[in-house]
Amino acid sequence: MKKTVIVGYGNMGSRYASHIYNGKIKDMSLYGIVCRNPEKQREIINNMPEVKVFPGEEIMLSERDNFDALIITTPHKEHIKTVKRAQRAGLHILCEKPLGITAQECSAVLAGNAEAKMEKRLRERRFSDQPKLGSTSRSDTITDAIVYIQTKA
Repeated sequence: MKKTVIVGYGNMGSRYASHIYNGKIKDMSLYGIVCRNPEKQREIINNMPEVKVFPGEEIMLSERDNFDALIITTPHKEHIKTVKRAQRAGLHILCEKPLGITAQECSAVLAGNAEAKMEKRLRERRFSDQPKLGSTSRSDTITDAIVYIQTKA
């Protein structure tokens, strides 16, 4: 089972957290959440008491040996910075779209995969409770392309 940390606890981060915490994603457990908002930190502690709450990425990365992967759901402009830190730490990375704001910064990160002995894969993210054809509800659905970077063995 992969122990995962979610970086960012806004709309997408909270949806990932709910699905992982409630066992809807096979072979994945929620180790922690990076959240800078004190009110949301209290919400996480109250609703998911077993999950560690990190007020920042530095503290989370200091515990790198305790988890396997990051799911990055921060604001778009912060994705590249977090992906680079995770690459240096040798973590598996699932980054919400977009990977970055400019093509240049995305290319630089993907080029860095060779140095970090990593490979990139384009995946479509889907949670198990998809709406039926014709449904307009997306409340429990996550579909769209993402970039998943996995450390090579």
